[in-house]
Parts: sequence; structure tokens; C-alpha cells
Amino acid sequence: MKKKYRIATILILVTLGATLSSRGQTVSDYDGNVYQTVTIGDQVWLNENLKSLHYSDGSSIQDVRAYNNSSANAEVYGRLYTWDAAMNGSINEEAQGACPSGWHVPSEGDWKALAQHLGGFPVAGGKLKESGTEHWNSPNTGATNSSGYTALPAGEHDTEKFQLLNEYAVIWSSTGGTGSWAKYYYLAFDDAELHSNLYDKTFYYSVRCVKDEATGVKEKSFHGLLIYPNPFDHLIFIEQKKSNNHALITTSIYNQHGQLINKFNLDSKVSRKDLHFLHPGVYYVKVESEGNQEFQRIIKR
Repeated sequence: MKKKYRIATILILVTLGATLSSRGQTVSDYDGNVYQTVTIGDQVWLNENLKSLHYSDGSSIQDVRAYNNSSANAEVYGRLYTWDAAMNGSINEEAQGACPSGWHVPSEGDWKALAQHLGGFPVAGGKLKESGTEHWNSPNTGATNSSGYTALPAGEHDTEKFQLLNEYAVIWSSTGGTGSWAKYYYLAFDDAELHSNLYDKTFYYSVRCVKDEATGVKEKSFHGLLIYPNPFDHLIFIEQKKSNNHALITTSIYNQHGQLINKFNLDSKVSRKDLHFLHPGVYYVKVESEGNQEFQRIIKR
């Protein structure tokens, strides 16, 4: 049985939350590797792939490799991890996994918010890739790195061989698929798209961490839903990640004073709501299903 939360309780928690400002800061992992950070929209990302050989508690990471077993490659491109190693055995979205304390392996929702901020998946890849051909093979289509993310083509290991160095950046998400597959995102040298796919958790891909609290409260998916982007300008999308064919899901939006602003039922896998009429500020989405209810904070810019 899920807990029920009152709006007043959440308002107190939000009031206590500190707004983060991490632009230009650096972060260190257990091994002493120092990473630059970059703020993209309301998210704070490492702008380097993870290199760590230890979790934040000091325990060794198993199933981690440097491309061609080369420490020089690890220094430039970061290391490659299986999904289980990246997640430190967790199956929960936004798990810290191999990331430093206060950071997590990005979820599907994190990636979607990133793409949305950069103009959508068809063009986001170019804005994420390091420009030029020092590391990327020619033509490195559309690469501008206007986001500051500085994606590098670290390649992969498919359990038998290393491949795709200088051609593809392949990066895990914390969103697991069914059975032995999980979701990953990738960038290619010959197009400007941010792609996604599901594949074998035993493959070795890069890890790029995102900060837990980009807006002061860690936003999580609940009831199998994703709400994005957050913060938003006019539109929000509410996506059902799992089939809810037999459960009526009612969604209500409240202002900070607990006054009901809008109420509707989810009637499709992805519901789009135009909230342009709202004034900038903090609002709360209440989701009710089968006698349970939860709240999530959203921010109108």
C-alpha cells in the first residue's frame, strides 16, 4: 500500500529544499577523478564520462573496462560498464549506482527532459556532441556542442570485442527493460539525432551522471508515470510507462495554496496538457488510482 501525502506536508518539504546552482563546479569520485559539470536547462550533468573503479562507499566495481584495456583511453573517454555494474545492482530508476554521492544514472525521464530542452531528439545529438574531428570520425554531422555536454565517442564492448570507438557514444539509462535488456541512448558520427534503444545489460557502455536535485527536490516517476519537461513553459506530457488498462488514473493540478486548478483523466499512453494559462510558479500534480494518491511538484517558468 502506497503512502498518502498531504499538500501541506509537501509544501513544508519544498520550503526547506535548497535551490541548487552547480554551473562551473567540479565533482570528485572515490578514486579522486575530478569531473567538470555543466548546467543544461534545469539539469546539472557531468560533462565527462564516468571513470571510477569504485562505488562511493569504496567497494570495487566489477564488470568495468577501459576501451582496449588502455588507461590512456579511459582518461580521455571514461570507462565502460555493464548495466548491473553501472546501477550497483539496483533496478530502481535514478539509482546512484556508480555515480558520486548526490548524483545518479539518468532515467528515461532525465534523457527526455534533456532532449526537450535542446529542441527534440532529431537535433539534440548535434548539440550534445563535441564539435570537430579530434575524437569523432568525420563528418561528425551537426556537432556544435552548444549545450556544453561534450559527448565523446567512447564506443562499446559487446562481451567479445571492443568496437565503435570514434564513431558512437553509447550511454546507459537507469530505466530497465524486460528481462535482460535495459534502455540506452546513443549519438553517431554521421547524424545529429539523439537515439534510444533497448539492449543487453551485459554489454559495456558509458555512464554519464546527472545531479539528484536540479530544482531542489528530486523528481521521481510514480504510478508508472513520467511527467516532463519539468520545469515547463507551456506544455507538459504525462506518459504511462506501464499498461494501466484496468485502472482509472485521475490527475489534478493544484497551486501552492492547495486550490484545484485543473482535473482530468489519463486517456492515452502519452497525454499532453496545455498549461499556458498558469502564472509562473510552483504547482502540484496529484495522481489518484485505485484508492492511492501521490503528489509531484512541477514548476511553470
